[in-house]
Amino acid sequence: MEDYHSVNASDAGIVCWARAGGAEDVIPGVDQSGFNYYSYARDGFSLRPGEKIRVVTLAPSITETVAAIGGLDYVVGTDLYSNYPEEVIKRQEKGDISIVGGYTDPNYEWILKLDPDVVICDGGTGEHVSIANKLRKSGVDCVVLYDATDVEKLYDNIWITASAFGLSKNAHNAIEGAKETIDTVTGIVGIHSAEGVRIPGCGAVSMDQRFQHVHVGSHIEGRRQQHLRRPEVLLVHGVQGTDISEA
Repeated sequence: MEDYHSVNASDAGIVCWARAGGAEDVIPGVDQSGFNYYSYARDGFSLRPGEKIRVVTLAPSITETVAAIGGLDYVVGTDLYSNYPEEVIKRQEKGDISIVGGYTDPNYEWILKLDPDVVICDGGTGEHVSIANKLRKSGVDCVVLYDATDVEKLYDNIWITASAFGLSKNAHNAIEGAKETIDTVTGIVGIHSAEGVRIPGCGAVSMDQRFQHVHVGSHIEGRRQQHLRRPEVLLVHGVQGTDISEA
């Protein structure tokens, strides 16, 4: 195939497929719950009504991932703790983005009220998996991202998120940016393993391919939970509302 950009998978009878950059670089063609994620939008417009896609994100790391792939303009709802990048807070204050509940207790009725085309969920959170099943029964499409227990799944999630928006062309730059970021971080702190590094709330831009044992936390974790993991290095976003003196 000379030009893969000319292929429109929605026009074909394809059940499932995967992107591969090499023999060992295969991204799954379905989300964690087994659903195809390519059939929702193209270039930010819904494939069904043909209008600008409306998206709800249920975790801070998901919202950051969406921002990284250039999809923030399509977000109409987030969880309570999504506050990065700063543009998210501005849009929440203006009423362009609504809060649909907490990280572990998203509100089903509030989500439905926003009439979203797609709801993006964290597969590592049981409540997200449950509400995805419930929303699908109500006719709302959902993408359940993989539980990011290693860096490869983080990169998979970036690709899946971008593809759900029909913006898969933006995924490569976001993934490369993540790799460059972690290279910079490891150089600054002088480490060669991510085993002792935790980067709360920035799973989309935090890991490097070399790392095998990674825990990506959320900024909603308290100091006790962070202490119990005994990280050698703790990186914290300097965002509005963050008390860095308590880090």
